[in-house]
Amino acid sequence: MNDDARSKSPRKGRFPWCGLAPWLGLTTAPLLGPALLATAVLAVPLASPAQASVVQALDLAELVKRSDLIVVATARERSSRQQYRRRTIVTDVSLEVHESLRGGAAVGSTLVVTRLGGRIGDLAMQVPGEATFSLGERALVFLRLNPSTGELNCVGMSQGVMPIAMEQAEPMVIPGGQGAALMHIEDDRLVSAGPALAQPLPLSTLRGQISALIAAERGGSDGSPPR
Repeated sequence: MNDDARSKSPRKGRFPWCGLAPWLGLTTAPLLGPALLATAVLAVPLASPAQASVVQALDLAELVKRSDLIVVATARERSSRQQYRRRTIVTDVSLEVHESLRGGAAVGSTLVVTRLGGRIGDLAMQVPGEATFSLGERALVFLRLNPSTGELNCVGMSQGVMPIAMEQAEPMVIPGGQGAALMHIEDDRLVSAGPALAQPLPLSTLRGQISALIAAERGGSDGSPPR
């Protein structure tokens, strides 16, 4: 993006990612229905401060329902690029699949997940509350296929990435939603809410809960997304 482009008043435009539709060039996004408000910091020098995001809280059932793929995976690589006529920056993250809980991703295969934000040289775009991945870190990831772009995005922004840590030789899933102010609607008001997991859970326990939710959706147990 050249200096002339940055100096002009940005134009408005929408794009759907992880349930977020920010207005290009504005710091505050409109509501997607009454329950979702998010604030995005667009491509700016790295010294610019970040702002907070208010995001619709999703419980575990809603995360599962909205997902096309649910995997246990490790982030291996990431690279940022400019998109939408060079007015936004996105980051592609390569995930190595260790286990598939929904969607049939093959063990050992690589999934490329696209998230808003990233850095290219001294130019950066930050979306507080967007999904983040630490390279080499294993996580339980909830993904949806974006029909507009053909890309895989995280469900519920950072709510769709739950890091996995080992505690006494047992993998524990850490609640997601980092960097987001989670809210739900109550009496036509936004009310603070917690993440899908109130506390870390053993992966084996969460695996069983997810399987039960998928089976309940379909009235079966094959683990495929609902039709």
